[in-house]
Amino acid sequence: MVADVYASIADADPALVERIAEVLELRAGDPQQQAMRQAYLGDVGFPDGARVLEVGCGTGPVTRTLAAWPGVAEVTGVDPSSTFLAAARSPPASTTPGWCGWRESAAEPAMARQGQAGEGNAGSNPQPPDP
Repeated sequence: MVADVYASIADADPALVERIAEVLELRAGDPQQQAMRQAYLGDVGFPDGARVLEVGCGTGPVTRTLAAWPGVAEVTGVDPSSTFLAAARSPPASTTPGWCGWRESAAEPAMARQGQAGEGNAGSNPQPPDP
């Protein structure tokens, strides 16, 4: 049985994680992948001013798409991999309309904060993302 590298991505070999990040970004740019993201998100009824948390955002293609989505005011991507988040932060801010932020965290603490905050977004960050 092959081990699931994503289950322990924060502890995986850095060279492997870097290669996975490159592949994820390459795949995110594929027109078919972009069309699937658009179709999938088109089925979600976001209220005006929505604050969205994406847990397990990887290199951030869905988070960046959500940042420009109608009705979405703020989106935060959370991932345990600092390498993935570095890739997520790398596109210039001008290519990501809307506001998005990034947090390094495992899903469990982020979900716990959501319950404590009593809001729809555990990862809200008052500062804009790093350029």
